[in-house]
Amino acid sequence: MTLALRAALGALLLLPLAPFLNQPVLAQGVGLQFNEMKQDPDQPVEITSNQLEVDQAKGTAVFTGDVVVIQGATRMSADRVEATYSAGTDGSESGISTIHATGNVLIASGDLGVKGAEAVYTMAQNQIVMTGSVVVTQGGSTITGQRLVVNVESGTGRMEGRVRTVIQSGTPQGSSSGRGNR
Repeated sequence: MTLALRAALGALLLLPLAPFLNQPVLAQGVGLQFNEMKQDPDQPVEITSNQLEVDQAKGTAVFTGDVVVIQGATRMSADRVEATYSAGTDGSESGISTIHATGNVLIASGDLGVKGAEAVYTMAQNQIVMTGSVVVTQGGSTITGQRLVVNVESGTGRMEGRVRTVIQSGTPQGSSSGRGNR
């Protein structure tokens, strides 16, 4: 596996998994704040799958069948992961342009989990888009929607599409919920 592919897969695993909720989120089109991630690009990335197909003419590497990608404490699983790389002007490999995970995509690290039907990491835009009944959970709190967009460079994210948020406040059982009568 090339260093560029290894770095790109590592980035896909780590970047959307920062603690994401800095304040209560209440409306559709929720703005999320992703904290800056510290990552070690030298940390090994282990990928297991039932099959790997590389097509140098198309510039793709496709992992299929029970794909599991692990780097450190972060784990991603999907039915299929395709990495597309672009060729340099001299015909040499210049790096990964996109990583596309499809089918039962799950990214987990500690108590944080993100799941959806599909995730696309576009390197040039520093952007990860996860779609298809997206669920983000951490510490008992949950945000659901149809589309999660994370700007890796700025550390911000946005959930769209009939967003539902459940925030666990840490209020002991039996205490007032803080809700007023309507």
